[in-house]
Amino acid sequence: AYTLLGTIHLAEGHGDDAAEALRRALYLDPDHAEAIEHMIVIHDRKGNATQAAALRRRLTRKPREDAK
Repeated sequence: AYTLLGTIHLAEGHGDDAAEALRRALYLDPDHAEAIEHMIVIHDRKGNATQAAALRRRLTRKPREDAK
C-alpha cells in the first residue's frame, strides 16, 4: 500500500511525500524492487547520485532468505 501511495505522490509531483511513503514501504519490505526503483528516481531528481547508486546496487543483490 505504501508503494502505491508513493507512486501516486511521485506521479503528482510530490517528491517529499513520495519519498516518505516509499521509505515506509522499504522499512516493511527492504527488498521491494518497485519501491527501490522509485526511490532511485527520487534521488536522481534531487541530484543525489551517491544514494541512487547505492539503491541500484541494492537491486542487484539477492533477496534475503527467510529464516525457517
